[in-house]
Amino acid sequence: MAFIDLLTRIGFSVAQANAIIEDGIMDPEDLVTYTHSDIKTLFKHLANRQVHPPFGSQHKFQILRYWVEKRSPLGLDCSSELFTNAELTTWGEKMKAAADEKYAQKPTIAAPGAYKKDTKWRIWKEQFLNYMGTKYGQNKAPLTYVLRPDDDPADEEDVSSDDFERMVYLTPHQGLAYQYDNGMVYDELKALLVNSTAFTWIRTHDRARNGRAAWKALVEHYEGPTKQNKVIEAAYNTIRSATYQGERRNWTFDSYHHAHLEAHNDLELYGEVVSENKKVTDFLRGISDPTCSVAKGIVLATPEYLNNFTKAALYIASTLNVTLINSNQKHNISNVNTTKGGGRGKGKGGGSGKKLTRSYSPAEWRALSNDERKKILEARAKAKNDRNNTANTNAAGTGGNARSKRTTTAVNSQDSSGGEDNEVLVHAGNVAEILRQKNIPNAPPADAGDYMSL
Repeated sequence: MAFIDLLTRIGFSVAQANAIIEDGIMDPEDLVTYTHSDIKTLFKHLANRQVHPPFGSQHKFQILRYWVEKRSPLGLDCSSELFTNAELTTWGEKMKAAADEKYAQKPTIAAPGAYKKDTKWRIWKEQFLNYMGTKYGQNKAPLTYVLRPDDDPADEEDVSSDDFERMVYLTPHQGLAYQYDNGMVYDELKALLVNSTAFTWIRTHDRARNGRAAWKALVEHYEGPTKQNKVIEAAYNTIRSATYQGERRNWTFDSYHHAHLEAHNDLELYGEVVSENKKVTDFLRGISDPTCSVAKGIVLATPEYLNNFTKAALYIASTLNVTLINSNQKHNISNVNTTKGGGRGKGKGGGSGKKLTRSYSPAEWRALSNDERKKILEARAKAKNDRNNTANTNAAGTGGNARSKRTTTAVNSQDSSGGEDNEVLVHAGNVAEILRQKNIPNAPPADAGDYMSL
């Protein structure tokens, strides 16, 4: 019997193998409903009957159970002859890795945002597929298997040994487990699309909760010939119109690079093949910033760059970054030097010192030498001291009766003999008398503004 041969091959005696069969496990397929805990319980029952298999054989039997657990939902054959020594080793490693993964910190992948009018389908599609890859269905397969391109499972030999890929491309679209998973996928789609026009394309599948059919309808609409032509046209327009003329607040070299990269990704998605050389020449044509002239010349003269868009863009970005850093350092040094020399003016030889005591970004501060930093700190300390002295002087000059509400002012009064001016204090009670002494007519209320000091 093939199953007994398998059991003896992994270390059980014939008597121990027969005891396992007597407990109702007569073929590997019978293990499909067993859990790891169930197998441990099985061996406890055998021990109560004075059947004591070696621990190593018990462990290998757990690997056999795990092998069946992973193959059966995929519709793969679980015959005893297929569980070879090589399979035992491979699946033993996988079982251990799965156990270790329970204690590993897994990255959290959030659901994509709700689909909106300005949402880009290609990006949203990838985000949704990644999110579905973190959700597992009834057969412990990632729900991405419901969304794979082909309805039928792939041939086992055409799929890599990676467990995730195997579950996605080998899990069949049939059975109660698939029906349940298919409904789960639809619920996830509806939650993200229900408030958008995109829901129009899946509404007909709402009653059946057919997630796969809804997904195929979305793909057909957003990746159909009409949509493809619009996306392709927009991508070529971006490549033709995008320019880089120097760093701007809302448009940097990274922005320019990203625009080209996104356009080429859209073209590639819909089968538009653009050579690397064409990508590079289009990229260089849009750059008119003089600081990039040398880098552009080197790219054109270097086949490694001219025929590789990624390398060309990274090379120009790195040289431009160095240029910008050097320019920033010279600017900072110039600001420091403007404080040298005397005088209060801002002309030649002078300097207000305001630039020196300004705030510096972390990059600017790192670019300064120790001497420059020292000068800045000294200037800041001096400015702070000057402010404190001014504040103290103002405070000292406000003495006297602070509670007095009467306003007084000094008026110089010259007597009729031409003698020295006498200072007269003016207040609200003697304004009329002073006006008479100064021969100033008493102004009517309407003309009061003519005599008021601004």
